[in-house]
Amino acid sequence: MPKKFRPETIKKALFTTSALNFISRCGGYLKNISIAALLGFTYETDAYFFALGIIAIFSIFSGTISSVGVPWLTQARQKNARSFAKAAAQLLGFNVWLGGIITLVTLLVLPIVVNLFLLENRLIFALILLVLFPTVALNFLYNYFGTVLQAQRLFTIQTAAFSINSLAQFLLITTGLFVFRSIWVLPFSTLLALVLAIAWQILFVYKHLRPDFRLDKRVKELIRQFLVFAVLGATSTLYSVIDKAFASYLPTKSISALVYGALIAQLPLGIISLNSMFFTSISEKISWVTIRKFTLIALVISLPYALVLAVIPEFLVDLILGYGRFGGLDVQYTAQAVRYYALALPAFYLSDIFNNTLVVQKAFGGLFFVSSMNVILNVAANYVFLFKFGLGLAGLVLATAIVSYFSLFLQAGLVVYFSKTPRTVRQ
Repeated sequence: MPKKFRPETIKKALFTTSALNFISRCGGYLKNISIAALLGFTYETDAYFFALGIIAIFSIFSGTISSVGVPWLTQARQKNARSFAKAAAQLLGFNVWLGGIITLVTLLVLPIVVNLFLLENRLIFALILLVLFPTVALNFLYNYFGTVLQAQRLFTIQTAAFSINSLAQFLLITTGLFVFRSIWVLPFSTLLALVLAIAWQILFVYKHLRPDFRLDKRVKELIRQFLVFAVLGATSTLYSVIDKAFASYLPTKSISALVYGALIAQLPLGIISLNSMFFTSISEKISWVTIRKFTLIALVISLPYALVLAVIPEFLVDLILGYGRFGGLDVQYTAQAVRYYALALPAFYLSDIFNNTLVVQKAFGGLFFVSSMNVILNVAANYVFLFKFGLGLAGLVLATAIVSYFSLFLQAGLVVYFSKTPRTVRQ
């Protein structure tokens, strides 16, 4: 590996990736400002954001490649370069046939989805899903390349891919909306930006583009872990889509406000991406020292920001998004979402840390239990707050916040429990 592409230390990567993530997040927020200012919140933007959520459900399988692949490739890298190359080839082979199957299943299921939600806007919802459909297959490549880079501790290069995706979306969407003022700019820009990010990744992982389709014991173990993580990913992604599904029963603009509220509230998660660095570190050696260090960093980042968001959400929403066609109910709805998402921000950060620790501990039963409880409790809480208490959009986000802390306490308890098993967490 050339010297300039040697594995990065956590200390160095924290600054470089944070800088890139800041640029990415700026691009992401400028993109969303462009959408808000040039289109406003309409039934079309609701359809677009809901379509993104539906595509995310099918993309969980590609995301799972990182969950099983990073520890697998990291351990292979610690042996020697040959072991790493072999493991990467096997992972790519698994990725190729899995991607083909999931893409076909997605094509068969999407027509059913179209007939279940947003019935008044069925045509535009269906067409947006059709444009976004190729991203299901492309995400398998994006996540495989990202896994290879992350396992080699090339955090900055992988973060740059995320930056390219984000900035390309901003430039394409902003330019497109200035010229066409059409909702179709959004899905086509999303698709093209992902292609550009993948092209960047290929420049650094082209040596690992030869798949190995042979099925040995290691690959069988990989498949077993994947099936577990796929179930976990399905429940986790379903959890994130539940709010949008319930919001479809609220007035127009609600789904868009929910999405924008989450984006503003989770700004630190995007700028300072602790998750990938922590996952690689904990995969190399499970240590309470590492867990404590990242937990402290997460709290130092999330608590002050959460306080600011909870106190002055209207001001921040108006400052960030209050331009052009965005105003009135748009600001009011989004500020409601921001205030209650802010309450959950520390839980969002810490849940990633404890979740990844459980992954490395191979506490799959515990992870499945937590994910299942998240879905069940979120559905129940959303139903009660929306239909029984009539809390509207605020009730949906409040339900998410409450369930997030319940999940966090479960995860923390399981980490302590599994640290006392033969897979003990080192002091």
